[in-house]
Amino acid sequence: MAKSKGPKFYAVRKGRVPGVYRTWNDCQAQTKGFSGAVFKSFGTMVEAQSFAGPSVSSQGNTPPVITAQRPAAPQPLTSSSRSSKRKSDPNDDPEGMDPSGPNKTLVVKMKFDGGSRGNPGLSGAGAHLIITERERRSKRRRGETDYAASPDPAESNQREIKIRHFCGLKCTNNVAEYNGLLQGLKEASLVIKEFCARLGEEDDDVSVTLDVKGDSNLIINQLNGLYACKNEGLKPLYRECKDIVQSLENIAVVRVYFEHVYRNDNKVADALANEAMDSQKSWTEKTGGPPDDVQETLLSSKQPKVLHHACVRTIRIVYDVEDV
Repeated sequence: MAKSKGPKFYAVRKGRVPGVYRTWNDCQAQTKGFSGAVFKSFGTMVEAQSFAGPSVSSQGNTPPVITAQRPAAPQPLTSSSRSSKRKSDPNDDPEGMDPSGPNKTLVVKMKFDGGSRGNPGLSGAGAHLIITERERRSKRRRGETDYAASPDPAESNQREIKIRHFCGLKCTNNVAEYNGLLQGLKEASLVIKEFCARLGEEDDDVSVTLDVKGDSNLIINQLNGLYACKNEGLKPLYRECKDIVQSLENIAVVRVYFEHVYRNDNKVADALANEAMDSQKSWTEKTGGPPDDVQETLLSSKQPKVLHHACVRTIRIVYDVEDV
């Protein structure tokens, strides 16, 4: 006998009315046609509430209601169970430093794209990552601790990674798109795990956000759990991407978001994919570097290979890829 599927809870983090909904139709009503919508399905209400954010409130055994901008919108559900602690998301604050949030933050903003000339045909993928580390300085004023983002550039470090990946001569557009996501996730995972290893993955004073955006509705909805991946050619790429995301979400301080954007908002990743197709080569370019204290740690370590790659300000790695 086939196992019956459990209930699904659709969390809308950004939409017409953020909240948790029981049906896909209600979720679509809040997200379809809404630019920059962020939503995801979960197996439990607590997980869905944590993803949706503080706009969803629990009101005991009373009928669940959230604060709505539009009265006519469907009313989302909330749980009467104990509320889960929501991790601070630096993206909620335009400066990336919530005054009541953690002192050390890592924000990785990633966009990916891919294309195929012929579908299937000559194909390439691109991913663009902007990595920002911030550490807030605390000051004592009249017996209290006042937190403020320091203008000192040593306390706000930004670097950039551009990935161009040649997929081959016989790939489809969806395969190329998934390769862009996969290559970007691999780089993001290395950055995040290094940061957590350095500062501690269970530290309440640390927050990490991976914000992934792409113009493929199919891929974004599959990674958000709204669509199933049924294509046999895409399943290995899908599973590899999900494994990386799961390994990151298993770290207590890390939050991962997937969001659909339109092509006009994804021009850099698109250009990287086209460069890979034009040159029929793959390479990664890294601009900027880790904070000074990380470089000092590496200088005193016994791992010269890590030191070589981490301390230089620009890295360009080129390799040929045969037709696959």
